[in-house]
Amino acid sequence: MRFLASVRVKAVTVFLALTVCLTLIVISGSLAVFPTSQEHKANQVSFLNDRARDIIGAAAVNAPGFIVPDGLSGEGQIVAIADSGLDSGRLADMHPDLQGITGKMPKIMSLVSLTGRDVPEDPDGHGTHMAATIAGTGAASNGQFRGVAPGASIYFQSILNGDGKPEPPDDLTDLFRPAYIAGARIHVNGWGSGPDNYGEAAYEVDDFVYSHPDFLVTFGAGNSGPAQGTITTEANSKNALSVGSSILPRPAFVPGSDVTTAPAGFSSRGPAGDGRIKPELLAPGSAVISARSSLIEGNLQGFPSYTRMQGTSMAAAVVGGSAALLREYLEKSPNKHTTSAALIKALLSNGARTLTGGPSSEGFGIVELAGTVIALREGTFQYADEWEGLSQGNTKTYSFHVADGTAPFKATLAWTDLPVEPGSAKNLVNDLDLIVEAPDGKSYYGNHFLGSNTADRTNNIEQVYLPSPVPGDYTIRVSGQSVQGKTAPGVSAVQDFALAWGQSPVGSVVEESSGTLVKLSNGQEFDPNKMDIKNLVNDSIENNQQIYNGAQVFQTERRVYLAARLWLATGVRMLKIPDGTILTEINPSARLGGYSLAPDENVLLNNNPIGKVDLPPGVEVNAVINPLDQRIRQVHADYVELDGVIAAL
Repeated sequence: MRFLASVRVKAVTVFLALTVCLTLIVISGSLAVFPTSQEHKANQVSFLNDRARDIIGAAAVNAPGFIVPDGLSGEGQIVAIADSGLDSGRLADMHPDLQGITGKMPKIMSLVSLTGRDVPEDPDGHGTHMAATIAGTGAASNGQFRGVAPGASIYFQSILNGDGKPEPPDDLTDLFRPAYIAGARIHVNGWGSGPDNYGEAAYEVDDFVYSHPDFLVTFGAGNSGPAQGTITTEANSKNALSVGSSILPRPAFVPGSDVTTAPAGFSSRGPAGDGRIKPELLAPGSAVISARSSLIEGNLQGFPSYTRMQGTSMAAAVVGGSAALLREYLEKSPNKHTTSAALIKALLSNGARTLTGGPSSEGFGIVELAGTVIALREGTFQYADEWEGLSQGNTKTYSFHVADGTAPFKATLAWTDLPVEPGSAKNLVNDLDLIVEAPDGKSYYGNHFLGSNTADRTNNIEQVYLPSPVPGDYTIRVSGQSVQGKTAPGVSAVQDFALAWGQSPVGSVVEESSGTLVKLSNGQEFDPNKMDIKNLVNDSIENNQQIYNGAQVFQTERRVYLAARLWLATGVRMLKIPDGTILTEINPSARLGGYSLAPDENVLLNNNPIGKVDLPPGVEVNAVINPLDQRIRQVHADYVELDGVIAAL
């Protein structure tokens, strides 16, 4: 079991604290002065946010007035976590990000040890980091490192034993039942063990969720990638949402790929032992910054209350927070009803940002909350939570009209299946079929992208993915192929299910903007004066409608949503690497991993292109960060070079 840091020399950088807030460096015997710009302010089991929130669109969903009038924070949601421990283990002496707010639900609803420890403290640091990734308020960083659902509450179950190892209950029902009784409807787990097959733990998860179908259990897929078929036994559960890690770029900290739509190298890959699609989703899990337990050393010099960790545990925490936000949205909708775990799985999978090459046996994509909630709010996503279900041989039919063929069409079917005996060769019991009939007469079966456009007899989640749909009317059918279960004599067994279908907003990036024309990276353009625009900059609505090159675009027929973050940093250096260019802070107390320069992007030094010349170290830089790809554009560096000698420091 395992749980899934007198000047006359050339090229010397000098940091000075002056009352006029200037950054000084010496370049070739001259003094360079950088004025502060105003432009962009604003079988062993193992324990498997800032930028994570932006990549998945949680920051956009959190913002009041951008997508949802009051924003979504997870308020009213209780998320259970089984992990190492929580900071000091005492509610009266808890990390600031995990302390409650007067007048709100308690941040920590319960903190207990399930292994007999007197105090459920966190000498490992894993549990504190995960809890704050889900629901931390960011109080120790003025909100910078807040969690995905900062308004949610935590039900914490410490499974760390006296030897410092994770020791979950022998029967996982003893883990899930107390959390369910306490009101938690999401349970996050960053631990796992065993081979990639359907074992006892997977059976126990499936059994509990089948009996409690509104209880979403998430597991990190494991950290044994990149080989295929390396997910844990727990992640083999049919009814759990298994989560792999995508890349969260901090290129100055973690060399290698910085593509946010790619899986992290360490992330365990599917498929499941019987060939099922696993993990279903990915979320940012490399280089995640979150709360540091007071019992461990940190690795961020300038941010002592926080630390950086990576793993599919972190990704599972991100998805747990995302599920809390989505549940909050659904519970506030006019047709509020009990939300099934299958519906959360279907919606998150339907709205996921598809990986390069499309969905596969290793997942449907990366969580994309902003696009999902926009589509729900604009009506381009529809869903059905069919608690009455289907009996064998019966069909339910739904429809959708595609007007815009540039936005992919998806339909995702999910259901909570009966458990099977551990070690079974075939794990699917109740079998439903998803069929989409297109206006050109073609039909597509669920999971057709696996290579055979025939009925799926393996998975209890199916998706049809059409990247360039033919405009017209679509028919979506769900049929009961084989349905069994315990029923009264003469009563047919039924299988409940959830279905999500429709089109996400068209995603793009602003490449060029003027008063009358905005050009996008996908080749489209629009007149901002003729469109309803929502413009989010640094978590706030921009009333002057200034559109930044590099902003992320979510475009629907009704309006355009723009999201950008501005970076202003002093004392920056440029690093040339084989795959591109990185700009990062020099001062260790300010370092957060830097940013990669977007391809073909020019850098201006005092408003002049630098070409292939490096920036002098120590310049002030302001730039636009694209929230989804985490690359910088519209980069301006400034300094003033003065001849002279510094008399004293």
